[in-house]
Amino acid sequence: MSCSSSQDRQPSTVSDEDLRRASVVLLNDVDVNAALGRRLQRFVQDGGGLFVAAGPRATWPQDAADLLPALLSQPIDRSRGESARVGALEYGHPVFEVFRAPRSGDFSSARFYAYRSVTAVPNTQVLARFDAGTPALIERKVGSGHVMLWASTLDLSWSDLPLKPVFLPFLHRSMVHLANYSEPSPWLTIGQVFDPDASSAKAQATGRLALTPSGKRLPLEDEGSLAQVLELTEQGFYEIRGQKANSDVTVVASNVDPAESDLTALDPAEVVTAATTGAAQNGQQVASDIPLTPEAQERSQRLWWYLLATGILLLGVDTLFSNWLSKT
Repeated sequence: MSCSSSQDRQPSTVSDEDLRRASVVLLNDVDVNAALGRRLQRFVQDGGGLFVAAGPRATWPQDAADLLPALLSQPIDRSRGESARVGALEYGHPVFEVFRAPRSGDFSSARFYAYRSVTAVPNTQVLARFDAGTPALIERKVGSGHVMLWASTLDLSWSDLPLKPVFLPFLHRSMVHLANYSEPSPWLTIGQVFDPDASSAKAQATGRLALTPSGKRLPLEDEGSLAQVLELTEQGFYEIRGQKANSDVTVVASNVDPAESDLTALDPAEVVTAATTGAAQNGQQVASDIPLTPEAQERSQRLWWYLLATGILLLGVDTLFSNWLSKT
């Protein structure tokens, strides 16, 4: 039994702390008792992933019977005659999507000498089948988590699948899917924030600090249930570590926004248009923003007096000329 990518446990030694720290639990041909079944059911409902490989010793308790995506039956012996093959893969599923392209992996080359006969329950998805039509891999969503049932073993007792190139990618994709894992960005940009609780530094819940590229030490103490995030204001590498000498270190790269170094040539016409429009708008803005002095206001008003006097003079001349014409 495996509780994570780096921990192996016997069923009787699995603790609640193991389950709290795990994202995925893998059961390879395990006789599950009632107590472990109930704990695994709570684990999956809370968002955990469970992968069950049903070999000859695999059993499941009735208390948690609604957790598995299929009912287990007796093994089917294919050691005599032609061995079984796996086919009818659901290539649209994240587990098998990497095998969609030609020459990316052939599951049909694996030979199965025995497998468990299983009956899928409602609201499940069959992801792969044996050549006889029996489900080989079934998935079910339970609460916030997922359960996958593999109707064979993960060792060489029932098949030679572990010797095939598709074996490790298949297991890796299954664990990634069940853990709901997404690849984090290898770096962030200045101005973004980093959540220490979303990284491996989460294990150091207290006494954490951040070492900035300039050498400053910033405490990262949690306040109640709200995690304190770190704003990246410098270019370089931030280190998130505990105050103990042997604590784990999480390194975060902070880069300048790549848009600032875009060397793509601009269209000269756009540059001229932008400069002309900007200069005109700036000139109008400056002209409208400068207040007129009293002298300037008096000059503008004096000009209007001259124009008014000129208009009256022209009107008088026009009147006199009209009277002269009428008498003539």
